Amino acid sequence: PFITLPNWVNAAAHCGFNIRPIFDELGIQTDLVNLEDATISLPLLGQVMDACVERSREQHFPFVLGETFAFDYLPDIATFVVTSPTLRQAVRVFDWVRTLINPMIDVRLEEEGELARLVLVRDQDPAEPEGRVGAYFVESLFAAIIKFGRAIAADLEADAVLRLRFPEPRYAAVYARS
Repeated sequence: PFITLPNWVNAAAHCGFNIRPIFDELGIQTDLVNLEDATISLPLLGQVMDACVERSREQHFPFVLGETFAFDYLPDIATFVVTSPTLRQAVRVFDWVRTLINPMIDVRLEEEGELARLVLVRDQDPAEPEGRVGAYFVESLFAAIIKFGRAIAADLEADAVLRLRFPEPRYAAVYARS
């Protein structure tokens, strides 16, 4: 199901464009009332992402999609995350996200001494040229992770480092936090 549809509409509005023409151009039927009936294939969702990146005027759409993401359709998930006493306990949310929202979001906690890392397990290597759209989804996911992480640990970014397996995009400096 495409239950994250309202998040895409919201992110597009934040980026200064209406997403409806993109859906119309790609032949995507949308129904914001009956989200449980909305479906989209992964290749088509990739086309939507690519079109949104092209139309976004001043902001990088994947980051905005992640930063504005809300569990509108599954509010219990958001409640769990923001009321978790620690980031470690909140990580369990990824099991639910994989089951209820997107089976391709396979984020795992790996710990080594005092170092903990969230790792997105992927089949496709986003460093490949055709993988750029896949990289957009990775950027969006980690923008959302940082957003929700801040709700639990306001100083999250003081010690956090984000390492991606693809080259730094040309727009990365715009989003660097100091």
